[in-house]
Amino acid sequence: MKKWVSLFYLLLSMFLLIGCVQLDQTTNQETNEQTSVNLTTNQPTNPVTQEPTQPLTTSEPEELLMPIIRIQTNNSQDISSDETYLSALISLTTKEGVYDFSNLQAGIRLRGNSTQQYAKKPYRLKFDEDIQLLGMGNGPSKSWLLLAEYVDFSMLRNKTTFDLASQLLRHTFVSDTMFVEVYLNNNYQGVYLVAEQTHVNENRVNIDESGIDNPTIVDTGYLLELECDQYRRDEEGAYMTGWFDIPGYSAAPGEIGYWNISQYLYSSLVSFYVIKSDAKSPEQVTYIQNYMIDVYDAIYVDKSEEAISALVDIESAVDMYILQLLTNDMDNNYSSTFVYKDKGGKLMFGPTWDHDLSYGNHINDLSYDSIHLYHLLYDLGNLSWFNAYVLEKWNEINQDDGLLDQAMANIDVYTNTYSELFIQNHNMWKNTRETGGWHLYYQEELTSQDDGKEQFKAWLVERILFIDQYLNSIIE
Repeated sequence: MKKWVSLFYLLLSMFLLIGCVQLDQTTNQETNEQTSVNLTTNQPTNPVTQEPTQPLTTSEPEELLMPIIRIQTNNSQDISSDETYLSALISLTTKEGVYDFSNLQAGIRLRGNSTQQYAKKPYRLKFDEDIQLLGMGNGPSKSWLLLAEYVDFSMLRNKTTFDLASQLLRHTFVSDTMFVEVYLNNNYQGVYLVAEQTHVNENRVNIDESGIDNPTIVDTGYLLELECDQYRRDEEGAYMTGWFDIPGYSAAPGEIGYWNISQYLYSSLVSFYVIKSDAKSPEQVTYIQNYMIDVYDAIYVDKSEEAISALVDIESAVDMYILQLLTNDMDNNYSSTFVYKDKGGKLMFGPTWDHDLSYGNHINDLSYDSIHLYHLLYDLGNLSWFNAYVLEKWNEINQDDGLLDQAMANIDVYTNTYSELFIQNHNMWKNTRETGGWHLYYQEELTSQDDGKEQFKAWLVERILFIDQYLNSIIE
């Protein structure tokens, strides 16, 4: 009997000792320094040292509400670079088990620009072999993204836009997306949106790049991104190698940046394009630059449907015009705006990308009745023949039980389906919110994902009414 009593007190002592250690760890965690972001530079004023509010756990729920992605880096290394991939093993668990796999080799790095400065990090995965993650998209690829949705309290702006775009954009690749839970090195990270990377690939932006190894072959595929930031352009390469401007329309390099972009809302002065495809020989860059000059001249000088439609896919322009009107994204005439041209084809608008700061979720513009458009689309919108096409398409999607009603309904469906996990994610990260940045948190206190969802829906209702009035007024 004494032996069992002694054993009991030994176990009790061990339990109390472990509890003290855990309490000390929790106390240390709670005193981590908060980070602020300088609104001028959008950079943290202190190192990002926050930890999730809730204790991290490796246990899985009895019944999965979302797929679970587990990431184990080599030696549990921290992911700190947006350039260098760390080796990692990736595992996927789903409710049905159809797409499950264990320990696939991949690389992982940070992704994004301002978003990687926040406490909850976004990531890019690059598998060693092509994979069709969760059966998403048109086929397998190596590159996949994990979007943190940290600056969007609703967590639904990107998802809603991609769902809407997949039905609205008739000719353009749209990233497939799905909500997942993420564990990194056995630490729970919360809810993420897994998405397809925007890049040239037969299952993504499917353009013909045949012959590009011959620098004199210029009629090939090109993917371009509007990019006003000089630093980001230079990261892609030198002038007329990694990027180009539109002579006669662009401002001088370095004249425009995030600090004064509001002065150039619809201006062609922001006409700087990064080449995101592989055709970058001097001859190829000159070819696509000259093609874009012809597009600008057709839109700004000739203005006729005949001249513009010879160079631009009009349906693609109409669809993207409507999508950008809806999202009212501050980036639409700054960055993350893509166009592409296939071999022998016309200029296409898209793919669409990066909408967490759209729909009134930007500190510089919360209003539902302002307009932020890519300048080529804005000037097309000044042409009566183009507006007739836009109004026809708008009326098609803005009817009872139409595409817009479906999008509104899905906002509630996603929240109701995943409310438990959204609440858990919000509680986990709520005390890491910083005191600077671009998003709505600094203008309006939102205390939950449901608050964010309601704000998002209310803004979108007003926006749809505004667009309906706006389009009907300019067509008259």
